[in-house]
Amino acid sequence: MSKKYHIGLISLFLLLFLVFLIRPVFVSPPSIDTANRFDTARAFDSLSRLLGDERPHPVDSAANDDVRERLIAEIRSMGFKPMIRDQFSCQTGRGNVTCARVHNVLFWVSEPGPDAVMLASHYDSVPAGPGASDDGSGVASSLEIARLLKSHDFNRPFLVLITDGEEAGLLGAKAFVGEDPLASQIGAIVNMRTVVHVSDKQAQRARSRCINW
Repeated sequence: MSKKYHIGLISLFLLLFLVFLIRPVFVSPPSIDTANRFDTARAFDSLSRLLGDERPHPVDSAANDDVRERLIAEIRSMGFKPMIRDQFSCQTGRGNVTCARVHNVLFWVSEPGPDAVMLASHYDSVPAGPGASDDGSGVASSLEIARLLKSHDFNRPFLVLITDGEEAGLLGAKAFVGEDPLASQIGAIVNMRTVVHVSDKQAQRARSRCINW
């Protein structure tokens, strides 16, 4: 190889190294608003109120109805207007069919509109536990995020979805994607726990835009 080739190669590596060094100047994260940062203690307080006596609350149970009522009260206390979808949903898999009556809870943080960003979690639990981590923590975090964003200006609409029947087979997620008129307005999803997965094409498009967090 010629001497010029070696010099050019070394120059290229030096240039790339220089770009690597100065890159943080152009991609540094925005400054943190310390006056409006995520309040972990407040989120834990919300979680404690939602779980109440910490009974398991699987879909379509009296205990789940109680959790949903506390969730709706929590949302209203923050100044939002919750919407409750009462639907019957079925899911098939491995030769089985699972069906339940689900009640998804939604609310707009911003003014409603198309190409919205949606924050998703679920409030039902497995039959053997209170659902504190799966997905009470996701619900409490969603509420705290909504509280923080309430006073902000938005470039895009912002919707919060808290589904029901996730542990029974993503029943609430399927009901939202397949039947809810707001599903067509979603442009991106921040998934706090639930994985949106159903077989129809609309669900696949929604899933391709899903960001697991």
